[in-house]
Amino acid sequence: MTGDDVKDVEVNFGMHKNIIEGLEAAGNPLQHTYFNTGAKWYGAALGPILKTPSREDDPRHPPPNFYYNMQDYCEQRVKAGARWTWSSLRPDPVAGYSRGSFMNISVSIAVYASICKELRLEALRFPGTELSWNALNDYVDVDLLAEATIYCATLKETANQAFNINNGDY
Repeated sequence: MTGDDVKDVEVNFGMHKNIIEGLEAAGNPLQHTYFNTGAKWYGAALGPILKTPSREDDPRHPPPNFYYNMQDYCEQRVKAGARWTWSSLRPDPVAGYSRGSFMNISVSIAVYASICKELRLEALRFPGTELSWNALNDYVDVDLLAEATIYCATLKETANQAFNINNGDY
């Protein structure tokens, strides 16, 4: 992520498209392509999501958003006769063990707790606002996300669809 939404579309969508077309050009036929999109699909990068839980048929926020380009590309290719299918999951923040990944709420909480311990604070205090404390938040366990990914990538009933995935409010 560059912080420039237009550049992010160019880079991330470009990788997605180049992988698919490169495999096809090399004679390695795809059966299925899967991609995660996440809460950014619903505008989380633009500020608070006003509706929780989000629904797969919620309207898109104004572009740019490379997730939209990815899904639109796959939909167009399948309609044009591609012999492969696609699916996508839209997880909210992921919780669970993920070595070397900082895109995980568990790591953020652990880092914050370590800072509080180092500063010898008496209690682990919530670092946000009252509004964020009282907000409804969905999370997904990494194991559930992994199982759902396999499910979407292998079952024909999930072909050419996107699904939200989360464990619910915590």
